Amino acid sequence: MALFRKDYKHFLSVNDFNKLKEKCFDPIEYLQKYEKENRLDLNIYFDNDKIKKNSKVYFHSHCQQRSIGVAKPTEDFFKKLGFKVSTSSVECCGMAGSFGYKKQYHDLSIRVGEELVEQIHSSKNNNPDMIVVTSGISCHEQINDLANTNTIHPMELLSKYLK
Repeated sequence: MALFRKDYKHFLSVNDFNKLKEKCFDPIEYLQKYEKENRLDLNIYFDNDKIKKNSKVYFHSHCQQRSIGVAKPTEDFFKKLGFKVSTSSVECCGMAGSFGYKKQYHDLSIRVGEELVEQIHSSKNNNPDMIVVTSGISCHEQINDLANTNTIHPMELLSKYLK
């Protein structure tokens, strides 16, 4: 999505780029927009009792999500629904697309990801039932491998709590 909202300006006319940019949203960003435009009460759609019982989330946003400014709104959306969110302070998981899979960069990728793994383990030690959420596929793979935990996408998290 960052490609459509930032980088395609190099390939398209200004008019075409602006049209494309206006129509591209992160999934949670789109839900927020839809909620606001339609004045929706999210309590109608999400099981607040279930959220309160198992509400601890560790959130690591993908760098592209941060680059277009929708990481914090995703965290805020979770909090609005009643989740208790711990957020990664790490800029990169170390995978960077396919970077970490390349033999010559694998060790570097792991070293970059170590701080994130430490944060996740620390959070899970305090909250063993904490759900680890990440918005990027490469982040998902890196965290699963290095932290030996399962991660889910923000939309998967929301789907678990739909009424």
